[in-house]
Amino acid sequence: MKLKIDLNSDLGEGFAFDAQIMPLISSCNIACGGHVGNASSMKESILLAQKNNVKIGAHPSYKDPENFGRKSIQISPIKLYTDLAFQLEDFHEIAHQNKAEVKHWKPHGALYNDLFLDQEKAEVILELMYDFGFEGELYVAPNSVIQKLALAEGFPITTEAFADRNYQNDLQLVNRDSPEAVLTDASKIAERLVKMILTKEVVSITGEKINFDFQTVCLHGDTPNAIEIAQKINQVLKENHIEVE
Repeated sequence: MKLKIDLNSDLGEGFAFDAQIMPLISSCNIACGGHVGNASSMKESILLAQKNNVKIGAHPSYKDPENFGRKSIQISPIKLYTDLAFQLEDFHEIAHQNKAEVKHWKPHGALYNDLFLDQEKAEVILELMYDFGFEGELYVAPNSVIQKLALAEGFPITTEAFADRNYQNDLQLVNRDSPEAVLTDASKIAERLVKMILTKEVVSITGEKINFDFQTVCLHGDTPNAIEIAQKINQVLKENHIEVE
């Protein structure tokens, strides 16, 4: 029996690789206009995902295009709720217009990282899921506050690993300010990912082995050699009888 893994990528962000990456993944997270994106790019990405039979997810963010959503923001729960609600309403409406099912939500960038420890912001995300009546999955980091709250309140989640990012010992991602935060060597990324899937462990930035249970793996679509990485991951997974699904 083959092992299976969901391979996701953040797309619709204005980079040139979407059409080449889409056939190599099983889920996509489409920018909703917070850090980047508009109605046209959302529709284009949704149609591309449908063409390639890729599961569709919303990728909302802090409303901060100047920093590509990668800077943590101090924001009131009401303002955060409103900013995200506008993004999600637009995305779900465009998906509905194109007869596309939204399978999951995955917060972007600094918001995703903040949900690791910030209970107030995590509660905003879950309130949005409740208010939208959204019954799809929420992609979350293992060991995070948002994971624990969602489980306690009965929301469906999918835990996520990052193929091309280094981890701290508590499973937080290494800050992008560090030169060691992002991995770019396609062969090393693919080999590391296979080990993570087979052992359910990740080696942290300090060399410590950390237990790591996950169901989906993210590959960033904005890395300059993203296509090479996606192709290599698919090749090495296939060699190890691991199916992308």
